[in-house]
Amino acid sequence: MVLVPSDADRSGDVADRREASSVVFDRWMGKASENIDEWGVQDEETLLLAMQEELGELTQAVLEARAEGGDPARIGDELDDLGALLLQFHEAREVTQLAE
Repeated sequence: MVLVPSDADRSGDVADRREASSVVFDRWMGKASENIDEWGVQDEETLLLAMQEELGELTQAVLEARAEGGDPARIGDELDDLGALLLQFHEAREVTQLAE
């Protein structure tokens, strides 16, 4: 895990940030499991396309929240969707490498 220095890091809240990262990771793992239950294990190409779509939605959410009065909570939702797909992609690569 890479921590980017911030005001929170300098004030001694690094442990809290790591705990929060663990919660986020667990949420992404849960969402990835839900995706697999619904869609099955998908190939790398399909996951890459899905990640591109989610990255576009995340970008749109950020820009709308900053410039158009959009809902900032949507950023977290889109980030969770993308994070889950990244974990699924990692898993798909592991499966592919084991099969070779």
